[in-house]
Amino acid sequence: MTPNEKQKDFLLHTALFESCGLPRYYPLLDRVIVQRYDKGQKLSDTPNFSHSLVCVLSGYITVYNLNSIPLDTLGPGSFFNGNLLFEAEDTPMFSTVTAHSTCTVAFFEKDLLFPLLKNDSQLAMNYMSILSKLIHHLMVRINSFTAPSPAARIALYLLEFCPGDELNLHDGYTGLAHSLDISRATLYRSLAQMEKSALIARFEKRLLILNRYGLEQLTGLHSQ
Repeated sequence: MTPNEKQKDFLLHTALFESCGLPRYYPLLDRVIVQRYDKGQKLSDTPNFSHSLVCVLSGYITVYNLNSIPLDTLGPGSFFNGNLLFEAEDTPMFSTVTAHSTCTVAFFEKDLLFPLLKNDSQLAMNYMSILSKLIHHLMVRINSFTAPSPAARIALYLLEFCPGDELNLHDGYTGLAHSLDISRATLYRSLAQMEKSALIARFEKRLLILNRYGLEQLTGLHSQ
């Protein structure tokens, strides 16, 4: 289906259309495909998924790597899959993308997006900014898997996913352990050490950052 008026307005105020002449793009949004998914349903089974720029309109989606380890959970306004649009072959970079909750997403298919990028330099710059952030995000996740200790891995995760000082854990500490690819026992032990060092505070389903610079030191982002 095509986006309704509220969804069109939402899309025009995302990072893709920032500083663009919005009125002229409004009619083009009738060519965007909108789909709803139930929790657990695979978005990656959708035809042309790998050749579309995906924007989350509502709910959350989870991205898994080829080893079925969750890389990220994306919410409203987030983009995904743009880095596959320039690939000549259908080489999978990710195993699956599933609905973390009931969600609605918009698909900007390649045939729609590329002519727009060619004719609007601001839109092209916005698109490249989205790609840059996706690449940076993935590099941080890769670094977290090669961190020298579980505590450093946790610190990298917090610094990336917690732009403020609070991280809400939608799937609790079990979900966090799964995302970090460590055992729950290791997670709890590392969090206890970090809390004792006054780096974080723990609550039932959230973590609070108390010392961001201390977390950066733990990861090696700043020299000791």
